Amino acid sequence: MSTSRERILSRLRQAQPAVHPPLPPLHRDDVFADLPPRESWCEAFCTRLRALHGEVFRVADEAAAATCLAALVDPLNSCLRQRHPLIDRLVAAGSIAEMKSCRIYEDLLPGSVEMADFEAGITVADWLIARTGSIVVRATGAGGRRMSVLPPLHIVVATEAQVVGSLEEALAQLREEGEPWSMASVITGPSRTADIEKILVLGAHGPKRLAVILLPASTE
Repeated sequence: MSTSRERILSRLRQAQPAVHPPLPPLHRDDVFADLPPRESWCEAFCTRLRALHGEVFRVADEAAAATCLAALVDPLNSCLRQRHPLIDRLVAAGSIAEMKSCRIYEDLLPGSVEMADFEAGITVADWLIARTGSIVVRATGAGGRRMSVLPPLHIVVATEAQVVGSLEEALAQLREEGEPWSMASVITGPSRTADIEKILVLGAHGPKRLAVILLPASTE
């Protein structure tokens, strides 16, 4: 070992560890000071997602949800939907069944190249976060890893019962369930970047549009 290196190591060994003052206690109320009251979580989620350039459609029942879904996909050529009882009922409704311009396919789980042909992915969600306007989806509950990522339009069908106050609460429920899953994603608005000259560009690394159809909590 060189003399210089040994001298440096010797100084490091003899150095006294830095003494830092203890950090003040962190209270949960300080971290979540902006968390809205429980009775306004749904409204807060909608407001904050819209502020992030997301689209939210609060509907009264499944018939209205089916009409909203038909309006979103009608201008498109083809969509890929997750196989889920709630989405099954909306797609089977007359407003969508009568459409001729857009073909809606079930989650065939095609390869990534074939996924480029679909203009929208229709999925459910696990939780909606009131504090940040975020959507939590898992691979097991959103038609796999790609349906919410690759198509340029991601349509989420959810109910008010899925709205929680914070991501902390969603993660706590995730731990309590204990079910196996391979991926969880927190989606906060459409894909975006401002890396170049701080100019906001939507659709940089994922869907350019994000639309949530929000049904009442009583919807099964």
